[in-house]
Amino acid sequence: MEQSSPPVIEVLAADYAFQAPDTIQSGWTTLRLINERGMEIHELGLAKLPNGKHLNDYMNDIMPAWETILQQLQDGEIEASEIGSSAYELLPDWNSDIAYVKSRGMVSPGHTTENSMYLEPGTYMIECWVKDANGRIHISNGMIREITVLEEQNGSSAPTSDYSISLSEQGIQTTEEISDGKQLISVDFELNEEGQLYYDDVHLIRANNETDFASINEWMGWYQVGGLRAPAPAEFLGGADVYGSLPYGGEAYFTVDIEPGEYAWVVHSPAEEPVFERFTIE
Repeated sequence: MEQSSPPVIEVLAADYAFQAPDTIQSGWTTLRLINERGMEIHELGLAKLPNGKHLNDYMNDIMPAWETILQQLQDGEIEASEIGSSAYELLPDWNSDIAYVKSRGMVSPGHTTENSMYLEPGTYMIECWVKDANGRIHISNGMIREITVLEEQNGSSAPTSDYSISLSEQGIQTTEEISDGKQLISVDFELNEEGQLYYDDVHLIRANNETDFASINEWMGWYQVGGLRAPAPAEFLGGADVYGSLPYGGEAYFTVDIEPGEYAWVVHSPAEEPVFERFTIE
């Protein structure tokens, strides 16, 4: 079969629901997240479930555990460092068989972004882990959708990027200037000697002289009480992460449409010192 660019699958976001096809072909795929109906920031998370598991299993077995953990955190019953042990106690054994795919285009209202990835056949959850103003996970509000990736291949090949970013021990590294317009970004998530990621996400935001990168870094930590809780402290325009993809690292792809103005690449760092790189599009 002749190779071609990944097909584009539109995913419409609203407060709180996704609209998307029920089935798509396997292979390289671009998911376009359109947040024109929502009043809150949303993300496109993607999780591949183990064989035989479906949306009802996820909502009955996985989400009640995370809702309990989040409530314990917000009530001060546990610290962020204790979330892992609480998850181990509350989550079912099959939780460890969930594969989180490289994706997560976090995008503020009125914007659209795209994430390109290789999808194996199986049952997936399209989900949003952002929290509403009351601290409730968007998934729990109904922002989750099951989609089946078929055995049938779409025959596409990996996308060709216009601009590249590397995330390493040195932080955010770029080799060229980015221009305005629609840009397909490739992100190289480098691993340390132990096979662990230095950083597992990068996002594009609008920035100005008053942008508080320390507050943004704190907000981007889901395990923080106010982490990923609406409203967002900046205008997010898209991004990618590889959470759950250890120890593979490798590249991720996302597309943004950039106008002239002030911007910054930001990544979440567990340290107090924020990691970011400002730039200007003339």
